[in-house]
Amino acid sequence: MNATSFDTVPVLGEVSGSRQLLLSIAAATFLLVLFSRYFRLGKSNDRPPMLSELIPHVGNTWLYMSAIDKFMDKAADALKKNGGIVGFYLGPKLTYFIRGSDNVQAMFRNTPSINSEALMLLGYESLMGLTPEDIAKFRNDKSGRSLTAPAPVFEHVPEKERYWAGIYDVSHKYLGQTNYIELMAKTYQKFLPGWLVEGYEEQLREQNVEGDGWVEMRLVPFMKAGMARAAMRALVGTRILEIVPDVVEGFWDFEGYMRIALFSPKPKWLFRHVYDALDRYLADNQKFVEVASKEFDWDSEENREAKWNPTFGAPFLRELIRWMRERNFSTKSQGGFKTLTSESLNSNAIPVTTWGLMELAKDPELRQAIRDEVQSAYTANSDTGARIFDPIKLTGLPLFQSFYTEMMRMHVSMNVTREVVAPGVKIGGYEIEVGSLLQAPTELGHYDEAVWGSKEHPASEFWAERHLKYVDSDAVDPKTGERKKTARFEVRGRPSDYFPYGGGVGMCPGRVFAKQEIMITWATWVSRFEFEFIEWLQLDGRKSDRPAENHIKYRGSAAVPPDRDMRIRWKRIW
Repeated sequence: MNATSFDTVPVLGEVSGSRQLLLSIAAATFLLVLFSRYFRLGKSNDRPPMLSELIPHVGNTWLYMSAIDKFMDKAADALKKNGGIVGFYLGPKLTYFIRGSDNVQAMFRNTPSINSEALMLLGYESLMGLTPEDIAKFRNDKSGRSLTAPAPVFEHVPEKERYWAGIYDVSHKYLGQTNYIELMAKTYQKFLPGWLVEGYEEQLREQNVEGDGWVEMRLVPFMKAGMARAAMRALVGTRILEIVPDVVEGFWDFEGYMRIALFSPKPKWLFRHVYDALDRYLADNQKFVEVASKEFDWDSEENREAKWNPTFGAPFLRELIRWMRERNFSTKSQGGFKTLTSESLNSNAIPVTTWGLMELAKDPELRQAIRDEVQSAYTANSDTGARIFDPIKLTGLPLFQSFYTEMMRMHVSMNVTREVVAPGVKIGGYEIEVGSLLQAPTELGHYDEAVWGSKEHPASEFWAERHLKYVDSDAVDPKTGERKKTARFEVRGRPSDYFPYGGGVGMCPGRVFAKQEIMITWATWVSRFEFEFIEWLQLDGRKSDRPAENHIKYRGSAAVPPDRDMRIRWKRIW
C-alpha cells in the first residue's frame, strides 16, 4: 500500500465517463425502488423546506456521496434563503442541515430528546466493523452514559452491562483528565524531535550537504509519514509498527473515506474501492490486537500502572482493550476501536499542523514572532531533564492560541451530527420529526462574515491575529508616559459559531491533547529549525500554478488537508 499525498482518495467523479453513467443509473434505480417503499413523495408545510433534487430521495444522497463540494455549496445557498434550516434525504434518513448560533445551540443542548448514539452505532457497524453481537450490546443498553446516575428505570443494570457509560468513562478518563493529558504530551515530545532530526539528517545525506546546511523537501509527504509515526509511537506504542509494518500506509489508504463508509447506501459494490481499503485497514488492526494481547501480561501490576509501554503506548488504548476483554468483545471489535483511535489521532491533527507550517513558511515575520513567544514555555522534563515544552504554558500564549484557533476555524469542515429520538425538538421554529438527523456544518459557522469578518480581513482570509484583543497593561512607555498595550486571546464567536471538536455531550474527549499535539509540533519545528517557502507543487510533485486551498473532497468530514504540496528549505538551529 502506498499513499504519498492527500490526493490519493478517489471519488466517483474520477471514474471514467461510461462507467460513472452506468453506476449512476444503477444506483439511482436501486435507491428509488428502495426508498419509495418507505417515503411519500411531496412537500409539507409543517416541516422545514427541502433541498430540490431531480430524483426524489435519491439525487441529494448521490451528490452527498460523490461530489460533497457541490452538495455543500447547494445546501449553503438554500440555508441563506430558508432561515437556517433545510432538509434532504441521506439514504433512508430524513436529515436537516442547520446554521446560525441559535439553531446550533439548540442542537447541542443537553436533552434526552437529542443524542448521538444512533450515529455511533452506525459507525460501529459501517466504519469499525464490530460484530453484530457486540453492536447489540450497545443497542440494547438504555441505561445512559453516566456510571453514577443511570437513566430512570435502568438502575438495576449491572455495571459490566452498561456499555455506553463504560466506553464514555474510559474515553473521558484516559483522554480527558489532566494527569493523562500531561502524560501524553510529555510522551509525544519524546518521539517528536527524533522524527524531525532523523528526517533532516537523512535529507542532508541524500542531498550531499555538510554540517547543518539548507536542504529541500516536500512538506505534505514528510508530514504524513513522519508525524503519523511519531504520534502512533507515543499514543499506541512501537509494537504495532513491528506487527503491521505498513500500518501507516494502510491508514492513509483508508483515511478520507469516513463520510462515504458511514452514510453510503448499500450494496457495497457501489463504493467497492472504499470498502476494500477499509477492510484491509480493519484486518491490520485486528491482527495487531490479537498478537499484542497474547504477548501482553494483563495481570502484571507494572503493566497496569505503566505510564507508557511499547505494546499499547499510553494508558488509553491499553485500558480500552482491557475494558473490552473483560466484557467479552471479540478481537474483531477490539480492532475496530483501535481503528477509530488511529483515525481520530491522525486525520485531524496532521492536516491542521501541515496548514500551520505552510503559513509559517510563507511569513518570516509571523514565524519569528511565534518563535519568540514559545521560548517562554520551555521547561525541563521531570524524568529525564531534557528540554521540553510545558503544554499548559504553550497553549496559553496569546498569539500562538490565536494562530491555532484561526487554523481550526479555516480548515475544519465537519458535519456534526445528532439524531432526534423524542418529540418536542424545535429548530428554526419547526418541530423536528423523531428519527431525523440534524447536521451542523462547521464551515458555515466558521466562515460567517458577520461573526468573524472585519473591514481589513474578511472571514475567508487567514489572519493570525484575528482572535487577539489589545488592552492596556501595567507597563508604562517611558517616552510617552502611556500604558503599553498587551495582547489578550479572545475568541470573537460563541461556542455555537466555533465548534471544530463538536459540541454538547458529544464533544470530542481528546480535544485537549489534540490541541497540544498540534501546538507542540509547531513550537518544536520553529524552535529547532529555520525554514522557508520555495514553491507550490501539485500533490504528485509537479509544479502548481496556484497556492493550496482546502481539498474539496474532504469537506464535511473533519480537518481538511491542503490540495497542494509545498516545497520548503530548512536547516537546523540546534
